[in-house]
Amino acid sequence: MRVFGKDLPMIRSALRRPHSFKSYQAAHDFYRSKRPFRKISDEVLTDYVRAGHAEMEDGSVDLRWSGAWEACVYRSAPMMYRRLRRLKLPALAVVGRDSAVFGAESLNIWHQMGGSKGVHEVDGGHLIPLENPEICASYVTDFIQQACK
Repeated sequence: MRVFGKDLPMIRSALRRPHSFKSYQAAHDFYRSKRPFRKISDEVLTDYVRAGHAEMEDGSVDLRWSGAWEACVYRSAPMMYRRLRRLKLPALAVVGRDSAVFGAESLNIWHQMGGSKGVHEVDGGHLIPLENPEICASYVTDFIQQACK
């Protein structure tokens, strides 16, 4: 099994980014300043911040998950393909064309798996469900309807 270490940019970012902010607005401002969040509407970003952070007694807000947990998710990415190849059920990927995380190599692997593992590329980046929730919901809804026939 191949496991990524701390040297990958996404893992380093997860481990060093702040996880506590003075307020929901401070968290919102922090994320707004980051490239992956720039194409997300203010309304969706506000929902993301509210859902992903918990208010503390002193009024500050803390991320609901640790950087270590997020880094673990990124480290497990290579195991995804081996498990997907064995999957007997239909699977769907909706990916952003400009994603720095799910790039051309990942897309090629997904396409090679074929069978019932469909993929849709849409304009956007790594956070495509937040950037364009309507089109993502449409693909997922269509996929579920087709799978239930």
